[in-house]
Amino acid sequence: MKMKIIFLLIFFLLIGQALALSTTNLRAYYKFDETSGTTIDDAHSTFDGTLTGGAVNETGILGKALKLGVGASDHVRLANWRPDKNFSINFWIKNNGDAGNRIWNEFDHQSTSGGWIVDGGDASGYGRFGQYQNGSFTYLADVNASQVWYLNNAWHMITVTYSATTRTIYFDGAYSTSGAISTIVSYVSTDTFNIGAFCTNGASCGQSFKGWIDESSLWNKVLSQSEITELYNSGTPLAYPFTPADECSRTLNTDWVVTSALDCNSKTINLGTGKLILSTGARLRLFDANLTCNRFDINASGSQLHLGSGSWIKTG
Repeated sequence: MKMKIIFLLIFFLLIGQALALSTTNLRAYYKFDETSGTTIDDAHSTFDGTLTGGAVNETGILGKALKLGVGASDHVRLANWRPDKNFSINFWIKNNGDAGNRIWNEFDHQSTSGGWIVDGGDASGYGRFGQYQNGSFTYLADVNASQVWYLNNAWHMITVTYSATTRTIYFDGAYSTSGAISTIVSYVSTDTFNIGAFCTNGASCGQSFKGWIDESSLWNKVLSQSEITELYNSGTPLAYPFTPADECSRTLNTDWVVTSALDCNSKTINLGTGKLILSTGARLRLFDANLTCNRFDINASGSQLHLGSGSWIKTG
């Protein structure tokens, strides 16, 4: 029995490491939880932005959000990123009913080549992921009529990915559309990286996104469908550092019943005389974490317990 348990824990360790949403290749994460000032903080690194116009301290999908479109040129200026391929942007928006607005972009509209843009779309409101080359855009449009980004004044998660061959759009965690890339994106020395408006020659900015933006991340890789599903988290964002810590705080001497997928990383959890119980289909991942409990039950159909490096479970 002891050997069987050890084998199962090693098996779960390998699976857990493969499935964990890692911050590897995460370039920046913006919570937009500022309550004052013009600095937009990068919660992951030092890729902070500077806000012009707009309004902080707005109600977000989680915590606070940034409102843009208060003025025609509202935007956040970021340092140049200039990824040439294998990048992703994941973000939550709530639009106020205005199409054709600029959400993310890195290019110079005055130049004849170089850069990309994510905007609220055409007159019908279909969101678009465009590449700017030779003085014009080639757009990949999210033409699914049920996925009009701006009509219902509700929060939605948008994900765009860019590889050496393909541009892809995901809406609320689900694949929507993709298109082939004929030429890898390039940049010019005068381009700027902005949230909420595009700027000509780094100075004159306009066509501001009109709405709210929250919980946004930049990645130096192409996010997979499983990673995007985890970020969407059934409509409640899996926010940086991607651990729902509130679910990992437990009451001493009380059973812990896990009913869904849950990550508890770098935690010390003491249930005392309480039991750990994994319901049907539940999954608990512990990485660099310690759990003390009376006993644990993972016999339910489809339940999984993943133990990562530095983790242990003490029973009895």
